[in-house]
Amino acid sequence: MATLIIASILLGAFLSQFYRVFILFPVIVFVVVGEFGKAIYFGLGFWRPLFEFALISTSLQIGYVAIPAFFVILNLSRRVGLQRRQRAGARRH
Repeated sequence: MATLIIASILLGAFLSQFYRVFILFPVIVFVVVGEFGKAIYFGLGFWRPLFEFALISTSLQIGYVAIPAFFVILNLSRRVGLQRRQRAGARRH
């Protein structure tokens, strides 16, 4: 299960680099079809594939948002550091 979560986070991060947010809709549909197809094939109940679908789709979305959010935070921290250095340099003169 942990491998599946990590793989879906990485897949979401990959998709965020090359596609718009609309790519998540067909990918999540594939997840639904795959999970319920697996449940039917192995004779599982209703709740386990529903839980796995929720977990995988949430991991995809987290991975999709994580990379851009990381770069936004990185750029903000650089900008704040630059502003602090500029203020410190202006005070010296």
